[in-house]
Amino acid sequence: MASSSGNDDDLTIPRAAINKMIKETLPNVRVANDARELVVNCCTEFIHLVSSEANEICNKSEKKTISPEHVIQALESLGFGSYISEVKEVLQECKTVALKRRKANSRLENLGIPEEELLRQQQLLIAQVSVAIILGTMHEITTGPTIGCQITNWSELQRAVNSIGYRSVSGPNSRCRLSPTKL
Repeated sequence: MASSSGNDDDLTIPRAAINKMIKETLPNVRVANDARELVVNCCTEFIHLVSSEANEICNKSEKKTISPEHVIQALESLGFGSYISEVKEVLQECKTVALKRRKANSRLENLGIPEEELLRQQQLLIAQVSVAIILGTMHEITTGPTIGCQITNWSELQRAVNSIGYRSVSGPNSRCRLSPTKL
């Protein structure tokens, strides 16, 4: 690999990633270590070549960010036009995965519940589980704002509830309902 600066040796693809790709692509073939090293060097050089060409194309179009179109044009100008259809397929797959990820992240926003309320509900659930664990008598936990457990020691429950900033709102010999002290 022709290097113009001394730190180009640090810019390589992790060998473990290449080994994994080789094993997945050729599961029943043994590959010598120097052949693996050659593949790593070839991949690094290919990436360097394509990214340099894409950077030149980007600069010629007076842009500051290399886009997928710049990479596709670089492949074409370097004589790798036969890969362009596969590259476009992979690009579309990446966009689909990114879109799904963004949608998953926005589901919480689409609930219409303010973040403060979600945080309050989360804290209540954590408190309910904490009390149930402290008591050691948990029979069930509901998804609503109550905890279902048989109370065997009311004073112990009161201490546990108070220690985590909640108060009980029902009496002895009944099902325990918890609510935050600050509503």
